[in-house]
Parts: sequence; C-alpha cells; structure tokens
Amino acid sequence: MVDGLADVIGSGASWDDARPLLIFGGLMAAGLLLTEVLNSAIEWVRTAQAELVKGHITTLVHDKSVSVDLAFYESADFHDRLDRARNDANGRSIALLESGGGLIQNGITFLAMGSLIIPYGWWLPIALLVSTLPAFMVVMHFSRRFHAWSRSSIPDRRWVKYYDMMLTYS
Repeated sequence: MVDGLADVIGSGASWDDARPLLIFGGLMAAGLLLTEVLNSAIEWVRTAQAELVKGHITTLVHDKSVSVDLAFYESADFHDRLDRARNDANGRSIALLESGGGLIQNGITFLAMGSLIIPYGWWLPIALLVSTLPAFMVVMHFSRRFHAWSRSSIPDRRWVKYYDMMLTYS
C-alpha cells in the first residue's frame, strides 16, 4: 500500500488513481479497529467468566467448610486442605479452562499446519509433533516439581499467613 501511494504521488496521478489504495487503507483500518474491539470483548467475557467461576468455587468451599464436623477444624491436615482449596479457587479453575481452550486452539493450528505441509512430505507433520516432545517433557517435569513443592510448603505458608494476620491486624 505504501509503495502504491508513493507511485501515485510520484507520478503525479489524480485522486481517481489513488482511490483503490485509499479504500484498501480504510478497510485495513476498519479491520484493525474491529480486531481491537473484539479483543476487548473477549477480555471482558474472560474476566466475567473468571469471576463467576471463582464465586462458584468459593461458595462450594464455604458450604463444605460449614457442613463438616467441628473436629475437622482441630486437624492440621484439614486446615492444609482448606487453605489449598481457598488459594486454588482464585485462579486454578479458570487457568484450567483457559488451558483447555488453548489446547483446542493449538490442536486446530497443528492440524491446519499439518494439512499444509503434507504435500511436501507425509513425514513432516510427524516430525513436527515429535520435535515438541522434549519441550513438553521439560514442562511436565518442572510442573510436577512445582506441584510437589507447593503441596509440601502448605503448612509453612499457612503459619506465615497466621503470623502475618496476628502481627498486622491486632
């Protein structure tokens, strides 16, 4: 488009010669504007969905904590589970939904790319899939390590929150 406008201006052509380029530029601007509006709408829907899911999970945690016997509150294991449920209600469930959506989106992208590169060789999509396995294994390894660390540090984090509350709220 820039080259076309430079040619029109350089040749001293009339506005009638530049009209197709200007229409194309207007369509590009409208497309960019539509993209921004849709991205804002998607973010709004994602935020509303996250708040609804968070509220529902928090209500389930509250209902469960009210329904248990008082003896459960004397158990450190119960407090660890309750603390983990409260913490995970804030983001874990929506992260799971987003990861599922991302998996579907990436699967569609992989199938589209695979269908485009099959004419160059039937083995290319397979090589593409196999080439992602090392990165997948690294991500899985460190995700498992983080999960194990997170579970083992729950009692310490709960005590830190308790001490923080005692020191700052009293």
